Amino acid sequence: MNNTLFRLLFALLFAFSLPLAGCPADDDDDSSATDDDDATGDDDDSGDDDDSAPDLFVFRTDAPSAYTRVDRAGMPAVATALITSKDDYNAGNPEDDLTDFAGEVIAALDYLHNGVASGDDDDSAGDDDDSAGGGDFPGLDTALGTLSLSVCGASSTHPVVGACVDQALSVNALPDTLTIDLAADAGFPNGRKLSDPVIDVTLAVLLLDLSQESVTTFIDLNGNGTPLEAGDTLGPAANDVAFGTAFPYLADAHE
Repeated sequence: MNNTLFRLLFALLFAFSLPLAGCPADDDDDSSATDDDDATGDDDDSGDDDDSAPDLFVFRTDAPSAYTRVDRAGMPAVATALITSKDDYNAGNPEDDLTDFAGEVIAALDYLHNGVASGDDDDSAGDDDDSAGGGDFPGLDTALGTLSLSVCGASSTHPVVGACVDQALSVNALPDTLTIDLAADAGFPNGRKLSDPVIDVTLAVLLLDLSQESVTTFIDLNGNGTPLEAGDTLGPAANDVAFGTAFPYLADAHE
């Protein structure tokens, strides 16, 4: 793969993979924080007359209005890389995403594809501090073209990146939800398995013309039709330690 393109895509992969973690609420008003009057109503279970094993999980029963949402995530990378007004986005609801945030998604996609020239103060995302950033970034379309990869472009949705938007909508990037059809095969974007290379697939959806290229392009770089071979992927081909066979399936943490 062209070294310049690989570096650009790897940078995108890193940015897209940042944890979508919420910040803790204010300590003075944290409806989800534990305190002396915890949800179990008992600070010390050791003296409980009930010899049965305690519940592993104890859930609060507060009304939803008692909480303040600080983060939300459906499709990977949407909130991280395509949204600039993140606080408003986190406080919003998916049913309003198309109305409230489609413009930001289109601007970010335009930037990823076409970049911004050095000295351009009016960047494509319309903000001096956003995920689409300012500065001299040439965009990825030219580099992808040198690899004979077809990029998504115009459609009736938008004169520059409309086809990319259409592909994003087809996998529920907006509204930002992760759906699951129990009658269909499991695996991203129908749900999400731990082993699914979701960022590589998402990059293909956002960057490539999927009528010409495969959604597995970035996990089958040699094009031999066998995705996720070692050394044949934009990101890691597999977890460094095998997943477990019982919940929560994750491998033990490194020490």
